[in-house]
This record gives sequence, structure tokens and C-alpha cells, in this order.
Amino acid sequence: MTAHRQRFRDTARPQASAIDPVSPATFLAEHKRIAVEGIRRYRRYERSVATELAHSAAAHQAAAELAERHEAQAREQAELDDWWEKVSQNDPETVLAALERAFSDNEAPALAVECAADACTVVVLFWRLDAIPERRRDTTPTGRPTLKKRTKTERNEVYAASLASHVLATVRESFAVAPALRTITVVALRPEDQSSDTAAAIYAGTFQRTQMEARAWERLDPLSTILQADGAALQQKGRTSEVVPLSTEEVPELEALLSGVGEVVRIGNS
Repeated sequence: MTAHRQRFRDTARPQASAIDPVSPATFLAEHKRIAVEGIRRYRRYERSVATELAHSAAAHQAAAELAERHEAQAREQAELDDWWEKVSQNDPETVLAALERAFSDNEAPALAVECAADACTVVVLFWRLDAIPERRRDTTPTGRPTLKKRTKTERNEVYAASLASHVLATVRESFAVAPALRTITVVALRPEDQSSDTAAAIYAGTFQRTQMEARAWERLDPLSTILQADGAALQQKGRTSEVVPLSTEEVPELEALLSGVGEVVRIGNS
């Protein structure tokens, strides 16, 4: 339940790789071998002239190699500058690709499904309640370690808090990766059963960058934070506060989003 405390490095203008120096000495031995080939050792003057020519040839080759490296660096920097301009202008294709790379190692799989203007929609695939252990670590009155069974309410509380923490981690990462984003809508899904390729929405909310940047991430309560998002929807049922699926009647925009989330479910089941 600490996923939201992860720190994500803000995307900055990328710089091309540094150029390694090129020394004429790298090429000198081969040029000397070629230059003195066929000149007998006692013909010292001729060998000396040939050696000088070898030094000159090595210097010219080193200069040419260095020039090629500068040209390659310039081409690389041009490509990076083009990418930076696109991500800074929230180009949809570029931002979606950047988010896909960033999300590839997330514990809770995520996929950015739409990007327009300064807003993005992200789908998070969360796990089912049975992923929460029925027992937790505890100690006996005498101080010995033991495992204590969680109540249904406790499991549901842990589940909701974990869901909230991963939603917030995804939001933080999205804002860090895409500097032009100002708004992120998150829809959290979970598989309807262990073998299903269909999913149900269990959370939806829209987050503003300015609000998220003002958060004290080490102290905030994840669940209350995601419930403060614009249009936040999370339904908890009964005395045990079980998180249950949302309906498209409660959140009308879910219908369009849910029509294209099969890829996210497959990521979670792979």
C-alpha cells in the first residue's frame, strides 16, 4: 500500500550520447605497417619518411572518424529534439508510446488508451480481492510472531487502500513522463473471474496536475485522495465495505472506455 510513494523522475529534454575521443594512436600501428612494408631496415631515411607519412595518415583517419561521430551525434540530437518537441506539445502518438514504456514494469498493469489536448485517459488493471492474504503478521501477548486472520472488513480495507495506492502511483508516473499533461482520467478494472478475459470497472476519477503536485505523498491517505478526484466513483457495499463494480448508469463514460480494454486484461493474465 505504498506504491504511491514511489518517486518518478520528471522527463527532461534528452541529450545525445557524449562523443568518445578518437586518438591517432588507434590507427597508427596499421598505417606504419603498411608504410614501411617492403622497405629494408637499413634504409633508415626512407623508413623515417614512411613513418612520418603513417603518422599523418593516422591523424587524418582519426579526424575523419571524429567528424563522423559528430555527425552521428547531431543526427541523434535532432531526433531527440523532435521527440521532445512532440512530447512537450502532447502529441498523442508520442505521449501514448512514452506512457506504454513507462508502465511496462508496473506491478498493476496500466495502459494509456486516449490522449487529446492536455488530457489523457489511463486504464489500470487491478487484482481481485482473493489476492489479499486472509492472514496478516501479528504477535502473541508474549511477543512471539504469529499470523492473525483478517476479518472481511479488514481485507476489504486493505484491498481498497491498495487499489488507491496503485491508482495514485500511475497518476504520478503519468505526470512525470508527459510534462504537457494537465489532466489524467484513471479507470481501474479487475477481472470478473480468474480465467475471464472480461473486466469490470471498480474506480474512475480525474486528476489535475496542480492538485497532485501539492500533495504530501508521504503522509496522505490514498483512499481519501482518490475519492477527492473530479468525478470520483468508487462503490463500497455493506458493513464490510466491499469494493463492487461500477455501473455505466453511475458513470456514463465508462461504456466507451470498457469497449477497448481487452488488451489490458490480457496483460494482467499473461
